[in-house]
Amino acid sequence: RHWRQLEVLDDGARVRVQPGVIGAHVNAALSHYRRKMGPDPASISTCMMGGILSNNSSGMCCGVVQNAYHTLDSLRFVLASGTVIDTADPAAEARFLASEPELAHGLMELKRRIESNPALLQRIRAKYRMKNTTGYSLNAFIDFGQSLEIFEHVLIGSEGTLAFIAEAVLNTVPDLPAK
Repeated sequence: RHWRQLEVLDDGARVRVQPGVIGAHVNAALSHYRRKMGPDPASISTCMMGGILSNNSSGMCCGVVQNAYHTLDSLRFVLASGTVIDTADPAAEARFLASEPELAHGLMELKRRIESNPALLQRIRAKYRMKNTTGYSLNAFIDFGQSLEIFEHVLIGSEGTLAFIAEAVLNTVPDLPAK
């Protein structure tokens, strides 16, 4: 009950949520602005943002471009070590490198290995062009260039195995009157 904060930002262009907020409550708060969040799982009236983010839940209408991975603006997460990172902080990458150097360097090594293997690189690109939201978002290794950006997006779909997502800011999408 202590993880249910919701804040509409920038006249509805973005929304800040904590993991205990029900998805339908997010859309209700955004409806005044004729906006909604991109993910639209069938269980939106009962599922919570922590689950939507951790599973990269998407639903029938958002396709692969309006899911949590693609509409993510920033995250605040807590690692098992106790390190707390807010990716919206301009100093977050430096803090991540200083506090979690092994993780940061390991991510960049994985990126290097993926990019040096043309067949694997092509397989990852092809896999994430279709609706596939299960497991770690390996496309983060080819979509982003810095360790924190990669990790932030790998967390989407990680089912809580890598960190606790304490807060997320999502870019919203238009809530069109005719559907």
